[in-house]
Amino acid sequence: MEIYLRFFVNSMHSDWDKWLPLAEFSYNDMTHSTTKISPHFALYGIHPWPGNPTVLPDARAPAGPEFATAISTIRDKAHSALLAAQETAKA
Repeated sequence: MEIYLRFFVNSMHSDWDKWLPLAEFSYNDMTHSTTKISPHFALYGIHPWPGNPTVLPDARAPAGPEFATAISTIRDKAHSALLAAQETAKA
């Protein structure tokens, strides 16, 4: 967060709290280098930017079981990527 905020705060560093929500949003929408997905996508199954091509194709919310399956698949892939990164780090 500190790096994000450095780009936006004024020279007196007195307005950092104004920029914190934007920094948090930016961080949560960035693709993680290990998991290849963003934290927001891992939690909700969609990207928050409306122009993003990976947003669900229709505006309706997915049904409960379908959403649970999709989120489970996303998290399983992220978990597998983290385990692979750990093995690489061990080697």
